[in-house]
Amino acid sequence: MIKTARVVAAAAGFALIGTAGMANAASMEDYEQAKQEAQAAIEAVEEKGYAAWSPHPKSPLFGEADKLAKKGEYEKAIEKAEYIKELQALAEKQWAEQDAGPYKSW
Repeated sequence: MIKTARVVAAAAGFALIGTAGMANAASMEDYEQAKQEAQAAIEAVEEKGYAAWSPHPKSPLFGEADKLAKKGEYEKAIEKAEYIKELQALAEKQWAEQDAGPYKSW
């Protein structure tokens, strides 16, 4: 009787751990949400007349993140999207601090 109770408790524990891991796993929807947030940050920078910063200037802005998402590596893709979002705050600061000197845009 005691063995049966322990087996049932262990099985319930493993089932709980397994479902918790599945609930915490990132999905394509999570990546799309992170990408939309990063895109909003990019648009906010561009509205001020500044250029968005990219981690890889010669490739598409979300190119690497999209490749990771297609492979199913959503956590890494979300990290890349969040990194791109963080770069935009830095871009805004750096562009605002630049001094055009005697040359002004018209």
